[in-house]
Amino acid sequence: MKLSPHKAPGPNSISNCIFTHCAAQLVPYMGPIFHATFTLEIYPEQWKKSSTIVLCKPGRPDYCLPKAYRPITLLDTMAKILSSCVADDLIYVAERHNLLATIHFGGRLGCSTTDSLHLLTKFITDAWASKEKYVSMLFLDIKAAFPSVVINKLLHNLKKSGIPQEYIDWYSRRLDRSMSLIFDDFQLNPFKAKGGVDQGCPLSPLMFIFYNTDLLKVADPHPCKGELSLGFRDDVALIAKGNMYDEANAKLIRMMEKRGGAL
Repeated sequence: MKLSPHKAPGPNSISNCIFTHCAAQLVPYMGPIFHATFTLEIYPEQWKKSSTIVLCKPGRPDYCLPKAYRPITLLDTMAKILSSCVADDLIYVAERHNLLATIHFGGRLGCSTTDSLHLLTKFITDAWASKEKYVSMLFLDIKAAFPSVVINKLLHNLKKSGIPQEYIDWYSRRLDRSMSLIFDDFQLNPFKAKGGVDQGCPLSPLMFIFYNTDLLKVADPHPCKGELSLGFRDDVALIAKGNMYDEANAKLIRMMEKRGGAL
């Protein structure tokens, strides 16, 4: 029932309206099929196929550049519903057992942009109220975040974070996928996706949080160190306070360049 009725359908051409209006008839069949993807360790090949519509960004001076286009991924609708169910389950597991970094505010219930701004503001006002009156911040943005995910690293981080192996194996089977690029009325032949996670998948925001967790650990959590890191999906802010700007900037450099640092 959470499906948006007017979203474009994926390769199976089944509209979201079919599922929302026929839920009572479909759920008794879809439920056992969804369970079977775990119990039988099979993920249907049809659900691994997606279409990527390549749209022109308006007002760009040069459309010969890749950045002048925006790819929109259209997934199989049934697979998307299953991914949404798994995402809800994993969010519950992760929050109940504190598997996620508390300083990551994107893609989680009760953790909004406003919450991250409150924490950032408090860090700054606390610095102004103490002897360390200078605050420096470094804002990082990960380019092409979802497509650039290294799958083996993601699966490793899921295991390291404590996600049950059953989910990791299921997600690994799901990532063996293919896609077709569509430019206007021309469609390329399907090809295998070598890496990354799907832009429009309900699981992708949560998976990227696990993938990105180590970047948020570069700040020393001890209050006396005067360091803080904040994350919102692919946006990360490193913040440091000191008696002078040189001291605060030196802490930012250390967070970037130390062994296991942001770089």
